[in-house]
Amino acid sequence: MFFRVSGWVILLFWAASMTWLIRHDVWPALTAGEPPQVAPNRAGISGIQVFQVGIFNEYDHRIGTAWTTYAPPRLREDVLYLSGFLLPGPILLEIDSTFTGSGELDEFKLTARGPGIPLPTDGIHPPIEVRGERFASVYGFTLVAGGLEESFKISAAEAGLIGDVFRPFASLPGLEVGQSWRMQVVNPVSVVTGVGRRFVPMLVRVTGRETILTPGGEELSCLVVEAPNVTAWVDDEGLVWVQRVRLPIGGELTVRNEPYDEKARRNAMAAFRPGGHGGRRSVQ
Repeated sequence: MFFRVSGWVILLFWAASMTWLIRHDVWPALTAGEPPQVAPNRAGISGIQVFQVGIFNEYDHRIGTAWTTYAPPRLREDVLYLSGFLLPGPILLEIDSTFTGSGELDEFKLTARGPGIPLPTDGIHPPIEVRGERFASVYGFTLVAGGLEESFKISAAEAGLIGDVFRPFASLPGLEVGQSWRMQVVNPVSVVTGVGRRFVPMLVRVTGRETILTPGGEELSCLVVEAPNVTAWVDDEGLVWVQRVRLPIGGELTVRNEPYDEKARRNAMAAFRPGGHGGRRSVQ
């Protein structure tokens, strides 16, 4: 009798475990839908929108800054300046994304400059460039580095949204608890050094709500967005206030929304242009 009851207990525990697994892992993967639209829905804001985040290491020291600009009709520009992270010098990423009228990624171009990468001599050809274009069921990408070119493909179902590994989410409007989607994140260190995967697939889920404190000390109810090694807190207008990113090398990063500084963005970009200082000046 004891063994029979124990068997039923084990069976029920197994069934409960499988139900939890299906609900939390398998079901979101099977039902993953379209990614969120391009720009947040900030009340009273139309036309060009600009955002800035600071990137901090586990000791709360700033190691980077990212600036995002949304411009109609469905254009997004990202600039990421990263310094003091596993590389002998700073790197600069410029990402231009074009979206369709329905919010799908249509074209993508990433330009990377960093240690050991020569500055362009004619101002036309960037040191390293990744170009992407949407086709029927895939995105075709071409990596151009000096005189070398390499082509590769990613399923369109897994690349409707592209972020970078240091700041996976730029904005996430229109979220609902239970929503899930697939996306890709770019690894800037891999793009610059050629070591590791340049694009990493990620399944994202909206798991619930939590209250956070804004930099001004106010309480704010946010949706919690989770993916492997990433947690983000997003307000109802789509603004991402905080992201926590756990990297296999480099520890945990905290990405925080902060006031936009156009002068700092221009300084970061100018430092990597011919005649600049290779990113060695401060952009903070």
